[in-house]
Amino acid sequence: MGPVAVNRFTITRPLFYEGMLRVTKERLGPFMKKILIVLAVLWAALAAITFFTKSSPSYALVELVVLVAVGIWLCVYIPRNQAKRAWKVMESKSGGELERVTSFFPDRLEIGSGGETVIPYADVLQMLDTEHLLILTCKEKVGVLLARNGFETGDIDAVRALIKRGMEGGAPAQIEAP
Repeated sequence: MGPVAVNRFTITRPLFYEGMLRVTKERLGPFMKKILIVLAVLWAALAAITFFTKSSPSYALVELVVLVAVGIWLCVYIPRNQAKRAWKVMESKSGGELERVTSFFPDRLEIGSGGETVIPYADVLQMLDTEHLLILTCKEKVGVLLARNGFETGDIDAVRALIKRGMEGGAPAQIEAP
């Protein structure tokens, strides 16, 4: 039986960064929010101490600038740096070949024209969306990027249905390829 859908696209640096930043936001977002709340409370305490000791308000402003810099470093610099490092690793492993073909069958997806990587839908943990990508995060820290406009056959809705059914532990869908 042939694939229900086929997604083919070339992974470019901007697409890869878009995917990595979305995965990082999902993974670290709650932690970063907690850290930012702690920083805000810390600044409020320092500002209160500055006010009650009748020190110069410029101390509170300097503290605010430092805490904002830490927040920017945490929320912007670290995720982008991780994406850059991951891009370099992927680029060196692939030897410059960054075209991806992902075929979707009723019970699994296969990455590569010869099915080098096979992932059962039950191994998919979540589906994330970006402007240009559908990202599948799977067991064993495997991520699969799919271009929204990269479907040669089938479409994104059929793929979502297959994956949701597999994630829920349902039987493989009996969808015929067009």
